[in-house]
Amino acid sequence: MLYNALYVQALTVIICKFGAEEREAWRKKGRHATVETLEGMLSHLITRLNCSRLFEQEEMDHSFPAICQSVWSPQSVAMSLQEHILPFIRIAVLLKLHLFKTTLPENQKESEYLYLCKILNLSSKESLSQTEVTSTSFVKWATTEPLQLTRAWCVDFMNYANLNPDRGRSLLMVNQTWYRPRLLSLPTQYYKIFQHYRNQTCSTCTGTPKDPSICLICGEFLCFREQCCKQNTMFECVQHSISCGAGTGMFLLVNSSIIVVIRGARATLWGSVYLDEHGEEDRELKRGKPLYLSKERYDLLEQQWINHNFDHVCKKWIWHKDRL
Repeated sequence: MLYNALYVQALTVIICKFGAEEREAWRKKGRHATVETLEGMLSHLITRLNCSRLFEQEEMDHSFPAICQSVWSPQSVAMSLQEHILPFIRIAVLLKLHLFKTTLPENQKESEYLYLCKILNLSSKESLSQTEVTSTSFVKWATTEPLQLTRAWCVDFMNYANLNPDRGRSLLMVNQTWYRPRLLSLPTQYYKIFQHYRNQTCSTCTGTPKDPSICLICGEFLCFREQCCKQNTMFECVQHSISCGAGTGMFLLVNSSIIVVIRGARATLWGSVYLDEHGEEDRELKRGKPLYLSKERYDLLEQQWINHNFDHVCKKWIWHKDRL
């Protein structure tokens, strides 16, 4: 069902790339075809979406760059469909491998699209030739009324797009790029962090922390080493490292520019990602020199977090006893 929804969304993106004359040509071409075919579904969606404001100022809109051609053929539409759906089925296959502890079957020189769709059992045919592979061939409706489902999708989408056509078009492109986990984006100059957070109030205790800290994973503002926000005997940053990072947390101490890493029952001072013009740290901000973000250090911290390398890289650990 998720594949079907993405299929309809992908066709809508392609329709937004069509010019007015091309939309009309595709609408007429498939008006007598069933929605189980590419032409029929395109015609159905164009008929529904023509009633919306989705295509306003289409000639001035560059958010949907077209393929370098003047006319969209069935082959180019099918190719664009696969490009749109491929990131989703890659993630779906990865989830299947992790959830069901399966292994990848041998690739018998098939296209990536066919190979991944077979792993997901999207095809009811045991043997599917390369020439039969299209995004449409893997659409299977669980109801006898696919028109009713797609009509409902169009109505809901048009209700949103009619309020703001630009946002409606942008919504179609959500999640087309899959990013790996990454840390919080930090400003180039440290004084911006210091000025913004030094008088911030904690959302838990509503007080101003004596030693404020920021979670570098989610950006939460926390009290460091203070009893005001503890639950039972566990202080706030230790609690947060469990709820946010499953036991691993990285916290930027606002008053010192130092990063503390919590890993289970242990903690360590990682160092600072903000350096002065000579490339030196200013721990506790005693020298008062302007500090600038070191991209190399921050990238290193992010890599150690992604690769779970803190246990091997950091040498000076202490038992925090839940008091951070």
